[in-house]
Amino acid sequence: SSDLFDGVLPLLQVFYSGYFHHPVGDNSQHFHEIKTSRQLALRLIKISQNISQFMTHEMQHRQFRCSLTTVLAALALDVSTKDVTRFQGDSFKNDVKSVAKEKYEREYCKEKELNVKLKHFVQNFRRAYQQRNSVHDQLGFPMNKKYCEDEDEDESLPLGKEFQAHVQAFCKSGAVVSPECKQLFEQLCILYGAHDLRQIGETDRLQLERLSVRTLQVLRAIICNQIVLVPSLRDGVKIPPAYTVAMENVTAVQTTINSYDAVLKVIPLLSQQNSDVVRETLAFLSALIYCGNPQV
Repeated sequence: SSDLFDGVLPLLQVFYSGYFHHPVGDNSQHFHEIKTSRQLALRLIKISQNISQFMTHEMQHRQFRCSLTTVLAALALDVSTKDVTRFQGDSFKNDVKSVAKEKYEREYCKEKELNVKLKHFVQNFRRAYQQRNSVHDQLGFPMNKKYCEDEDEDESLPLGKEFQAHVQAFCKSGAVVSPECKQLFEQLCILYGAHDLRQIGETDRLQLERLSVRTLQVLRAIICNQIVLVPSLRDGVKIPPAYTVAMENVTAVQTTINSYDAVLKVIPLLSQQNSDVVRETLAFLSALIYCGNPQV
């Protein structure tokens, strides 16, 4: 049905309204063209007599009605049968509501309710699996502090033990970055250096972009896992030793990651068309220069 309403009918409407001209007088030179067009019009009329009970959207009726009217007008056909007149009139709107649409709503009403309940179940299960967005639940440190921005914001991060296990694979312990972290930057260079996104398929392109987003999120989380451990300062209070130690850990992680030519290897990603890749690239660079590390 999508081919009919999205392709065939618009094509017929454009052709018979803008390109087809019914000859006046002797039409012997265009006999086959007119004959074929008349056969097409008669078939459209026949379809209109049976299709109304299957339409569930008024837009479908409007598209079919406009195409049928255009073809009949271009051929100067005076068709006033009951079925065509009803199809071209406003009464069809009531037929859709009373026959096809009500039947559709009646059959799928329970399915809609089930989908709503299933959506709530998935959301609740996801919250239980990912745990709260706090440093204590995500990293296990006794801090009642938000771990990252919310999901609908620009600098959010995946929540849950699975993602943290992925991050820990590239960060030995604390502020010690594993040498394998360098391979993440090499991977980004290989992905975008060996593939021209204009020449690969849609499925491969989406997989490439998802892999790039997750790689950038892991790199950013390595730094952010140290940033969130920095205690807040209060006005008029002496800087505690814990703050100094935490900032030294942040600086150490930033310096190590920057030693892998991080900036030079991720900057080209800003030219990508995918907004998620660009957003994650900017978020990673923001974490890399957190607190103005002079060595970055």
